[in-house]
Amino acid sequence: MKQSTSSALGAMLKTLTNSPARLVLLMRLADLAAIAGALYCASALLLRLGPAPALPLHTLAALACGALALALFPRLGMYGPTAQRTLRSIAVQVAMAWCGIVLAVALACALAAAPLAGRWLLGWTLAGWAALTAARLALRWALPLARRHGLNTVRVVIVGDAASAVELYRRAQGEDKCEYHIQAVCTLPAEPHAPLPPGAERLPSASALPGYARCCAIDEIWIALPIGQAAQVRALQHLLRNTLVELRWVLDLQGLQLLRFNMEQFLGAPVLTLNCPDTSELSKLGKYLFDKLFALAAMLLLSPLLAGIWVAVKLSSPGPALFLQPRTGLNGQVFKVYKFRTMHWQGEAEGAALRQASKSDARVTRLGAFLRRTSLDELPQFLNVLRGEMSIVGPRPHAVQHTDLYSDLLPVYMIRHRAKPGITGWAQINGCRGETETAEKMSKRVQFDVEYIRNWSLWMDVRIVVWTALRGWTGNDVY
Repeated sequence: MKQSTSSALGAMLKTLTNSPARLVLLMRLADLAAIAGALYCASALLLRLGPAPALPLHTLAALACGALALALFPRLGMYGPTAQRTLRSIAVQVAMAWCGIVLAVALACALAAAPLAGRWLLGWTLAGWAALTAARLALRWALPLARRHGLNTVRVVIVGDAASAVELYRRAQGEDKCEYHIQAVCTLPAEPHAPLPPGAERLPSASALPGYARCCAIDEIWIALPIGQAAQVRALQHLLRNTLVELRWVLDLQGLQLLRFNMEQFLGAPVLTLNCPDTSELSKLGKYLFDKLFALAAMLLLSPLLAGIWVAVKLSSPGPALFLQPRTGLNGQVFKVYKFRTMHWQGEAEGAALRQASKSDARVTRLGAFLRRTSLDELPQFLNVLRGEMSIVGPRPHAVQHTDLYSDLLPVYMIRHRAKPGITGWAQINGCRGETETAEKMSKRVQFDVEYIRNWSLWMDVRIVVWTALRGWTGNDVY
């Protein structure tokens, strides 16, 4: 009886842990339990309520925080890999995500004239942070232990060419939610001497797959064939119709620059959108409000600095303090960007020629060099944000001449214009600032821009703004 109960428990645990999706669900439930436990402790110790969970207002606030955590934690990267991360990085990530949610709910209560008890709020925040961090550390400790006991391991057979099998094996090694064990590879077409993943058997042909899957208790079969071989995939599906394991068709999309990876239904058929950002209408509204409110606040707070720079530019050399320059914006639309003048005035818009400012450029004034080095010349672009032509965060807008040049040189260059250009961006805080005198430099900048559009979230914008304010507004390559 005891052995049968143990076997049933083991089977249940294996069912729960041998799927990354189910494991993430367990992590989300553990987070809710951690939040509820922190609520009970904070209420019992700080509100002196004994067994009662909390006052009605505090209970509602806790429910709101739990709902926000359930909705936002996945988008904030809270369920990403943890095996290679330090304790400090995990604790900081949890603190930023959790404190941001609690602060939002506390502000909402304050605006509704129902402020939360300060001592309770602080205690619950700290307790919640400690519980959420402890849950992640416990998971990082438990997963290797589960693998040693045969849990949290998925046995896989790969069908396809050997190179794809090796690449899938490499990627699977970075997945800490579930250990994928590549048991065997069936190479199509036959590659008898091609290297395979470590420890993998070589199956002679596809006809051996059903029997091998049954005798070796295979959990999943990955079909790594290009989309042009759909007929072969259908044949494999028919061959494996009585093999009750999960079949996954891993499409080879390495040659495509995608802004989103999810399949969706369109006109009753599955489609993969290639260059449309994966942004909901609610997220677009959040970014719109963030841009407008931030730009308005910046213009008001920085008005003395803006006025001072205006006067300094006027006194430093003849010409207007501001100039307008055509730039390429959202969906390739041309708009005029505002900047403080940093060069000696030569008639029309500064920088109208393709030539970029370089080191010791004689066109740049002494004040202009300082403004460029500190990015203060970009401050008038808050006006472009208020006009709806730019965003606070996004790919930097390039001159029209540069767009014409690099759109032919770099195949993915125009993808960066699928988002509204920004005053600062992911590329800038990663060191891609200043002159782009080579195609390699521009290519690196574009890759960061595409990565930003693909992974965008409002939280990512906030992090970029904070990083820019701390250290992202200067650079050694800005002339």
